[in-house]
Parts: sequence; structure tokens; C-alpha cells
Amino acid sequence: MRRWWGTTVVTVAVAAVLALAGACGGSKESMPAHAMQSAKDVAADAGFRAIEMGMVAYMADHGAFPTSVSEVAAAGYVSPWPANPWTQQPMAEGGSPGDYQYQVGADGLSYTLVEHFSNSTKTVTKP
Repeated sequence: MRRWWGTTVVTVAVAAVLALAGACGGSKESMPAHAMQSAKDVAADAGFRAIEMGMVAYMADHGAFPTSVSEVAAAGYVSPWPANPWTQQPMAEGGSPGDYQYQVGADGLSYTLVEHFSNSTKTVTKP
């Protein structure tokens, strides 16, 4: 079963970034550097939340977490796939801001997702 949650979260994040841009003069060029980094972090966080929700939906339908995040995308649990706000490319495995690292537990019933932001990382472990 395909889910729509990811689209909603990403839409809210984009709206937040646009509102921040409007509050800073109407364009990203007029935003202070720290505000732009904060806006990118907010957008990345929304993308990561969409991926996490897709993982949970995949688990509910299949009884285990996927062996790779690409299975969540291919199955349509997160559509559209979130963009990395630093590269404007789809979020992907890696260690740069807007990238993630994923590892599924040996039993398939848990996972760890390391999320990379402008100046920090966040590690999410489920369940």
C-alpha cells in the first residue's frame, strides 16, 4: 500500500523555507548565511522525516525494514523523493549535509539512520 505522508511533510518544509525567505526580503540571495543554513537544515529534517515515515510504512506492509533505503523509494512509500537542499539532487547515502547513512538490523526489525545536517548529525534508531 502506498502512502502520502512523505509528500505532506516535504510540502510543509518547503512552505517554511519560502516563508523564511519572504521574511528576509523575498529571495534566498537576500537571506543572511546563517538563516539560509537554518532553512536548509529545516528542509533536510523534513526530508529525513519523510524517509523515516516511509520506512515505518514499509515495515508495516512487509513485516521487516528494507535492506536499503532505495527499496522504500522504488516501492513508492515516499513520493516524491526528498531533495538534498545543499545539492538540489535527491537525498542519497553519503556523509555530506543532506545525505544519510542507513543500516538495517540483522533481524530486519530495527534500523539506524544517520542524518547529516550543516553542522551536526542525528542518529535515529528504530524501533
